[in-house]
Amino acid sequence: MTRLYDLENTYLKIQSMIENDDELLNDTLDSIDFKHDFEDKLIGYGKVVLNIKSDVDAIKVEEQRLAKRRKSMESKIDYLQGRMLDAMKLVDVKTINDPILTIKLRNNKRVSILDETKISDKYLVPQQPKISKSDIRKDITSGIEVDGAELTEYQSLNIK
Repeated sequence: MTRLYDLENTYLKIQSMIENDDELLNDTLDSIDFKHDFEDKLIGYGKVVLNIKSDVDAIKVEEQRLAKRRKSMESKIDYLQGRMLDAMKLVDVKTINDPILTIKLRNNKRVSILDETKISDKYLVPQQPKISKSDIRKDITSGIEVDGAELTEYQSLNIK
């Protein structure tokens, strides 16, 4: 089977022949079925793309399944640690030693925000604003002019 690269080179040679040598062009066109080979090659590429897309979709589904499983396990960890903490506080046990692990109660400090409106600006973390292209698209298509943006047309490949 012919490679796409070879077909592209053949196309360029034919294009050069059209510009330079009619007799050589006719002989070459008679000896090759460029369009058939070209279409077959692109159809093959299209099938590969569809297969890869289905693999990507399967991976996305598996990622979602694993993320749900991870979250469930993390929730179980939080629940079990909460139960352990409550039990140790109730019985007033500070440390439990075992050859495999040690369980201790530890005193920590954390900041609790009581009223966000009273917090000084110096404690705010600056964040980069994010442009909503979907909102811009809606405004432009409904006739509103948006400075600094336009709706441009482009071509993309669609394989079904």
